[in-house]
Amino acid sequence: MLETGLSNGPLGEPSSAPHGSSKPGPVPWVIAALALAFLAYLLPKQLGAIQQDVDFGVRSLIATSNAPNVSVNIDGRDVTLHGNVKPNFQRDWFIQSVDALDQVRVVTDDLTEHDPDQEARQLRAQFRNQVQNIDSASISFEPNSADFSAGSEQALEQLVDLLSANPQRRIKVAGHTDASGRKQINLELSRKRATAVTSYLIDRGVSRQQLFAQGYGSSQPIASNESDEGRARNRRIELIVMN
Repeated sequence: MLETGLSNGPLGEPSSAPHGSSKPGPVPWVIAALALAFLAYLLPKQLGAIQQDVDFGVRSLIATSNAPNVSVNIDGRDVTLHGNVKPNFQRDWFIQSVDALDQVRVVTDDLTEHDPDQEARQLRAQFRNQVQNIDSASISFEPNSADFSAGSEQALEQLVDLLSANPQRRIKVAGHTDASGRKQINLELSRKRATAVTSYLIDRGVSRQQLFAQGYGSSQPIASNESDEGRARNRRIELIVMN
């Protein structure tokens, strides 16, 4: 009897399976699962290390560039810069230096130019104008007295509001008189009137540290003392911004 080289199935029919074939075992799947788990563990650690390197490099540049108001946001290898820099800050060089750091991919420049010295000057000028707009000439006193005359309250209350809204500002209240009478008496009266103004302000909540009172008597006239009109102008309270 000739052998055909074919094995018979259970019913004596030829088997359809190729010779020597078999299903894959579980080992390749286990290896693949382990590899994926290792990558899932390794990649975040690598990204975290990259982000730390980028963060260290950028913050080192900020420290050496005298840019204390610059903040940084790092997303992987992407860097976004926020904050204020002065107009003379070497902005282009700084951005290029950040971009040249190892591992940095994208740099977004959200920096804003800001000059704190100029802003401070503008705020001082604004406060000075507000003080000058107060009608200090309406702050008047009874004859030979440090008691306020009627009509003084409006200007005094405006001054209370302004100083309360600007607690960092200081003013000098300067008292002046005309040349009538003895100089020493006029000097003392001008001091009392200047103090009366600061006392009014303090009683209404203005900080004592914001105020300085000084009397000048008749030593600084702004008009002639030869006429009633001139003497009235010389009897005055001046508000002088000190900072």
